[in-house]
Parts: sequence; C-alpha cells; structure tokens
Amino acid sequence: MSQTKENFYIGNTQLWTLLASTIWPTIIGYGGGIMAREVSRDMWLGGILAILTTFVLIFVLVYTGKKFPGQTIVEYSHGLVGKIPAKVLGLVLVAHFLLGALQSIAIYVHHINDFLLTETPFIVITVVYVIVVCYLVWHGPEVIARIGVIAFIMASVFSVFVFVASLQEINLYRVLPLFDNGFPAVVKASLTADSFIGYNVMALSMLLPLAANQKKVGRSAALGLFIGGIIFVCYLVVELMVMGPHVTAQMRVACMDLVRSIQITTYLHRFESFMLALWYWSMLVQAGILAYCAALAAQQTLGMSGIKKLSNAAPIALGILLISLTYLTARNRVVFLNFIEHGWKEISLPVAYGLPLLLALISLVRKPQTNQQQQKKGRR
Repeated sequence: MSQTKENFYIGNTQLWTLLASTIWPTIIGYGGGIMAREVSRDMWLGGILAILTTFVLIFVLVYTGKKFPGQTIVEYSHGLVGKIPAKVLGLVLVAHFLLGALQSIAIYVHHINDFLLTETPFIVITVVYVIVVCYLVWHGPEVIARIGVIAFIMASVFSVFVFVASLQEINLYRVLPLFDNGFPAVVKASLTADSFIGYNVMALSMLLPLAANQKKVGRSAALGLFIGGIIFVCYLVVELMVMGPHVTAQMRVACMDLVRSIQITTYLHRFESFMLALWYWSMLVQAGILAYCAALAAQQTLGMSGIKKLSNAAPIALGILLISLTYLTARNRVVFLNFIEHGWKEISLPVAYGLPLLLALISLVRKPQTNQQQQKKGRR
C-alpha cells in the first residue's frame, strides 16, 4: 500500500504481533552480554522484572492516549503542556525514535558484516539495508504491521530451533542459585533491559490512533509485550544454561556465539546463516516501525499534525540521515558498544518511561482540550 491513502489502520492482531516481534531482537543482540556483565547468572531475572515494569508503561500510554482519541503523543502534548514545550517534546521523541532505529540497523549490520559478509565494506551493507527500511517507511505502518505477522512466525521458529539445538548442551545449574548477586543488582539489570524494550513500546504512542479496535488496544499491547518478553527471557536462559554466565559476559554478541556453538544432530551444524534469516524479519520490522515513528513525529512537530501519511520526501531524507549516522557512530564496534552499554540507558529511560508518566500526571490535573478547542485557541 502506497502513501496515497489518507488513513492507515492496523488490526489488533497485527498490533500485538508487531510489538512481540520488535521487543526481543536487539536485547538478545547486545543486551545479553551487557546484562551478564552486570548481574551474571541472574540476568534472566532482570529481564522478567523489566517486563513487569513495561506493563506499567503500556498502561500509562493507553490510559493517556484514550483521553485524546485519534491523536498521537506529539499531537495531544500540545493540549497538555502548551505549544513551545510540546515542540521540544516532539523533537526529543524524534531523536529517541531515530536513535532506536539507528541502534537496530547498526546491530543487524554488525551481525552481517562480522559473521557472514566479512569482506563486504560496512557502508555497502548499511546502504542496502537502510534502503529496504526506508522502502517500508514509504509504504506505511499497515505494510510494516503485516510483515510483523511474518516476523512473529519467524521469531517463533527461531526460538524453537535454538531450544531444540541446545538441549544436549543445557545445564540447569548454570542459572542457580537465584539472586546470587542480590536484588539491587537484578534491578540494575532490569533497567538495562528496559532501555532495550522501552523505545519499542513507545512506538505504541504513535500507533495508538491507527488501531482498528480501540477498546482492545491495551489488551493487544499487553499480549505483545508478554509474548515478546517470553521470547527474549527464554533466550537469555538458554545462553546461561549453554555457555554459563562467565562466558556470556565475555561476549560482545552473545547470541551469535551461542548459535555458532550449537548444532542439531551430527548433520546440521553451523546454521547461523539460517538463524540470521529468521532473526532478520524482526529486525526489519523493528527498524521500519521506529523509523516511521521518527518521521511521523518530525512532521507533526513541524506543524503537520493530523496527517497520518508521510510526504514522499520523508523516506528519502530519513534514509540519508540514517546512513550517515550509522556510518559515523557504528563503524567502530568498540565505540558503539561502549555507548550502548554506558550511555544509552541514561538517554532511553527518561524518555521512554519518564515522558509518558509526566504527561499522564499532567492529564490528571489539567482538563484535556479537544482538537476544536486547540484550533480555536490557535486562531486567537
């Protein structure tokens, strides 16, 4: 579907599969190693705690969004905090979604460049992949949501293969005893997991007006979080039971080292290319929907609120920006990993969890303004 259509609609099944397929892929990419370095064998407990706190985020987003039917978080923020603060908030959200898309693109390009196409220049893989992402952005959220259904199926197949191939290597004692490093360390690891989950769930604040069944949108979002959370927590557990916490903590990309170390029988081994093909769909959907949210938030911040489609120039500008940022920030793996491990949490958590909570609190004390009231106020 092209961008000639004025309004998009996402089915509630598509909505929960979209969330489920975007929550897990980046956290197993770099998050597993980071969490293992923070909390060792208890990293999966940090993942569970992160899921519980993200349920609160979904409740806040749906609660506030339903007070402003048909509006994204960028649009209804004007009625809550005023024009100028809303512009600042909009720019912050644009940067946040853009960084999320950048992170997703960079992690996938690293996997392809470091493990499969090692002789291919980094910039070539980046350009090709970003073109595909921007092509999805041009087609809009309906198409991305449909691919999300495929991504969810591929994620399920991915998880089954990893579990079956790991059965002969699993050692339950590698995840015991529980809370070996204490509860505060688990909380710290959960914040790391939140930093990987939050920006994906924040996409709900831009997609909420597009849900076909508004009454069930909260249930659909919670289901997507629950299933996506099960996928990545199970993967963290398998990493621990196969490689152990100390080996996992030494890995830059623990998920690929796990996949490369397992095999199915004596005939099917070194099947990381096949696993990457399954993982690719979720990464593509994640990068596509976050890039779309960034572009839509930018248009609405610039005064084009109410428009649910993007201009034809938006994907082109977005592609040039993403290629440039990915090349500048992610070409050096060490610098990129240091940013993800030591800087991203401080950026992601205040935006993904702090801003929605702030707007929800303001909506409790201020009477929401309708679109007509905001337009009349603007004419004055």
